[in-house]
Amino acid sequence: MAEIKSVPPGATAYELRDRFPNVAIWMSDDKLKRLPIWRGSRFEPGVEYFDLNSPDRGPFTAEGDEGRPVDHSYVRRLDVPIEIWTELITWRQPVDAS
Repeated sequence: MAEIKSVPPGATAYELRDRFPNVAIWMSDDKLKRLPIWRGSRFEPGVEYFDLNSPDRGPFTAEGDEGRPVDHSYVRRLDVPIEIWTELITWRQPVDAS
């Protein structure tokens, strides 16, 4: 995989929160620290992703033919704790506490 210069290895949404203001204003710093930025060069078929630049889009499952990502603003479901993933995918949706 080619080096991704714009996103340091191991970077989290917390470290890059200025790039994702829509997410940073509603998610706590502790949770942002647990959102590793995905650095892949191709989406993996059948794997869920979430674009931090477009949270209204919601999660999507890759088909594998999407082409190369043009930026690195994605988190991969496999890398995110379930409670934080749930918060992401319910962006702006009413959620019953039960």
